[in-house]
Order: sequence, then C-alpha cells, then structure tokens
Amino acid sequence: NAVSKTIGVGESPSQLAASPDGKTVYVVNAGDKGNSVSVVDAATDTVRGTIKVGSLPLGVAVAPDGVTALVSNAGAGTLSILDLAQGTATGTIRVGASPAGIAYTPDGSHAWVANAADLKKPHRGTLSVIDTSDNTVTDTVDVGDNPLSVAVSADGRWVYAVNSHSLLTSGAGSLSVVDADSHAVVADIALGRNPIDLALSPDGRVAYVTEFGDDTVAVVDLENRTVSRRIKVGNGPYGIAMSRDGAQAFVADRQPFGLPANGDVAVVDLAADSMTAQIRVGGNPTWVVVLDPLPPVCPGDCDGDGRVAVGELVRGVGLALGDPAEAGCPAFDTDGDGAVSVSEVLAAVNAALDGCPAE
Repeated sequence: NAVSKTIGVGESPSQLAASPDGKTVYVVNAGDKGNSVSVVDAATDTVRGTIKVGSLPLGVAVAPDGVTALVSNAGAGTLSILDLAQGTATGTIRVGASPAGIAYTPDGSHAWVANAADLKKPHRGTLSVIDTSDNTVTDTVDVGDNPLSVAVSADGRWVYAVNSHSLLTSGAGSLSVVDADSHAVVADIALGRNPIDLALSPDGRVAYVTEFGDDTVAVVDLENRTVSRRIKVGNGPYGIAMSRDGAQAFVADRQPFGLPANGDVAVVDLAADSMTAQIRVGGNPTWVVVLDPLPPVCPGDCDGDGRVAVGELVRGVGLALGDPAEAGCPAFDTDGDGAVSVSEVLAAVNAALDGCPAE
C-alpha cells in the first residue's frame, strides 16, 4: 500500500479510464494548457501519446469494444469522439451544459452523459442519451442538481446519476434512478452533502457513493432504494473504483476545494465496511481506476454469462458475413482487428461444445 511510481501527464489531470483489456489508461487533462487526454501504457508506466480535445475536459469513458472513447468537454458543452487506434479526435457531439461523467451501456450501443449545468452553484442538470451508431443525442432526461457521475447496471436495465448539489456550495445531493428503456426517473435517493462519484457492486445490488462534504461513502441498497449505512474515509472523498471481485473499494480523498494539499487513496474492505489503509499520493487526487486482471476471453459469449448459446453462434455467423444488424458483440473478435473471421466463429463453436475457459 504505497506509491511505486509517479507518471507525468498534462496540466490538472482529472478523470481517468482504462481500456477493457487493462493495458492502457486514458487520463483527462483539464487545465488551460492541457485540454487533452494522455495515453498511458499500463505495462511500462509511460505516456505513449496525447490527444487534443475540447475546453475543460472532465470525463472520459472507453467503449466496451475498446475501439472508441468519449471525452466530456465541460467548457464547450460537447463530447469529443476518440479513435483510439489512430490516437485522434474524429468529431464532437453537442450535449448539455457542463458535461462531466460518461457511461456506456454494456453492449456499447448507447452512452449516457451527466450534464452538470453549472459547476459553481446548484442548478438542475440533465442526462444526454447518445446513440453511438451515429453519435447523435436521442433524448435528454431531467435529473437533480449538478449531476457529476453516471453509471449503467451490468444488465443494462438501470442508469444511476449522482446529483452533487454543487461543487462549491455545501448541500445534500441525491442518486437518480433511471429506467434505461423508458428514460423515466423512477426514484431519487437522498444522499449526504455533495456526493460525487459511484461504483456498483458486481451483483448490481449496491451502489457505493462518495459524499465529499461528509467524508463518507454511502452504501446504497438499490433494491430497497435506501442508504443502508455509511463508511468513514478520508478528507473530501471524490472518485471511487472497485476491485473486479467486489471485495475492495479505492477512494480518492481529494481534500477540500481551495486547499492545495497532498491527498490519499483510501482502501476500503467492503465486507467489513471499514477503511483499512490510506495511501499518500500527490496533490488533490480526484479519480482512481483499478487495473484488475481480466478473466479469460470466451469467444462468442456476447452476454457474458459464461457460456455460448446457439443464438450467439448465429450472431457470430452474421458478424462474419458483415451483417451490421449483428454488431455489438466484441467477444467474437478475439484478435481485436475489428472483423470476425471464420476461425473466430469456429473458436466460438468449440466454446459452445466444450465450455468457456475457467477463470
């Protein structure tokens, strides 16, 4: 539980996201001299490229297939579309005011964007719904004040938005629960002061939400839609990430705004609901990402249930024949070349007959 290396990136690094294979980390640089994304090789801990984006970038999300990413430009009210193979921004999407957090649906067909509206004072915010097939906004959903973060459940049924109240004005926030199909807000769960970020448990039953103004993490029962308990962490908890097995959470304790100071990453044992360590890091840390080893790839397992069904094999044949209606299953493209070959379909057939590899 100690810092092993510090990697120099751009000015005012903010949010970060990892590629699906955990080999690359994308760091948003929000400073005036930044307005960029640093591309970090996770194996060598070196920056291998920089991508210019829009004004005041705050959020980044990588598509499930690892081919593209979206970056929210809060100063411009846009998203930058990144081609990760080419290392360039290919276009922008106009969204709401002060966009921040971004989350893809599990199949990558849509992305949800939290539009904070006003970063300095309470103001009703929205969520933009993006169709990633043509990069258009298909709907705008009203939520609470200043939503900063958004997450989509593993089954794609629910969207959760953290309404912070304001970054600079103390006040109670909430967690909006949105039906992903109807886009209706079905619940608003009361939270503590200035909640910022959330992480979902692997089974989708619990959300862990950082409460910046209370130095706590709220444990939200998503079935009963109530806060069941709180976990005390460090000063000014901001971003949160969870280990893949759901045993631990890691919280970036930023320290209060206006107080330049070294912060820490709180290590939380989720079974015991307690902080077990604080790792001292650099000044005012905001976000954290966990690079867990990925399980073995099961060719053709589109829904991630650990087996390959007949319907998935049919889908793979359609992909190999170039049918665009069958897009959205990166599990067939095992070599990552953007196409599905006959040998990859045959690998999926073998997985259907012999079973997926064990973790």
